[in-house]
Amino acid sequence: MKVLLAYKLVCLQLPRVLCTFVCLLGVWTSGDQSSDTQTSLYGVQGGSILFQLNTSLGKKMQRVEWSLDSKKSRLPLFSLEPETGNLTLKKSLLWNRYEQRAHVTPTSLRIDNITLEDNGNYKARIYYEEVITEHSFFLSVYEPILPMIKIISKSQTSDGCNLTLECQILKISNDTTVTWGSVDIPKRQEESLGLPSNSRTLNLSLPPNLQNSSVTCLAKNPAEQQNSTLKLSDACAEKSSNPQTPKSQWFIGIFLLVILLGILGIGLLIRRRKEKKKEVMDSPENQRNSDMNIQYAVLRPSRPEDQNQCQEASEQYPQEGKHLTTIYSEIHNPQIMLRSIKN
Repeated sequence: MKVLLAYKLVCLQLPRVLCTFVCLLGVWTSGDQSSDTQTSLYGVQGGSILFQLNTSLGKKMQRVEWSLDSKKSRLPLFSLEPETGNLTLKKSLLWNRYEQRAHVTPTSLRIDNITLEDNGNYKARIYYEEVITEHSFFLSVYEPILPMIKIISKSQTSDGCNLTLECQILKISNDTTVTWGSVDIPKRQEESLGLPSNSRTLNLSLPPNLQNSSVTCLAKNPAEQQNSTLKLSDACAEKSSNPQTPKSQWFIGIFLLVILLGILGIGLLIRRRKEKKKEVMDSPENQRNSDMNIQYAVLRPSRPEDQNQCQEASEQYPQEGKHLTTIYSEIHNPQIMLRSIKN
């Protein structure tokens, strides 16, 4: 009897419990529902990026909070109250990075002069009176592409001009694509030239009637696309016979040539100085100066009898006295010197 009474009591109270549960679930879903949408954004280093919010719910916004999610935590950035216009910069580790570059409005966030460090997942939480919504933006920043066409090789034949071109990109990533094309080459002749092409290297065999055309290298990644155009007439008329020669080899050759010329110049200067010195030593004026440096001595007899002998000798050989003689010749005359010694 008691079991039957308890069973009837439970049956009577069960609808009320279910109703209460459904009401609580409705309150929770209507007052604290959070919807999250994911958007991928791509930017170029040095440019600007705009995070645009979807606020089409038609409800009054109370506050917008921006944050940057990392693998470990969520770092708060800004908080904006649309009614008062009060913007609060959250003093996190990233506060100084965004202070001068971020511009926040109730419906958007713009960051200027973006860098590679700005990559990441940004989240905006919008507080309404009864609903909280979240918007996620995954930002990927790329370096500028800046494509440039380089002539790898070229040759002129009787059939035309042969070129090998390369589309060089300053910073290339895995998702960067390259496409070759032309706007002034007829479609029926593009296929024979290998156009369009998705390779970074392009080989062309141009007949004379197509050498006034041009080719374009289009480089593209998710953030931007840039192109570079080359006039084929300029490429075929270029006089550079070996465009692959590095500039460093020219610098090395010039440096070695300067060293060789310097060594030859020093050798010629030393040789010239030696020849000039020899000419000075062999000149008559230098020999005369050498003779003037010879010291002469006057020999005079010290005894009277020697003087008489000299006088007698001069009287005995009167003819010889007519000739002028010098002390230098007397000293170097061996007969006179021998006679003087004997006396």
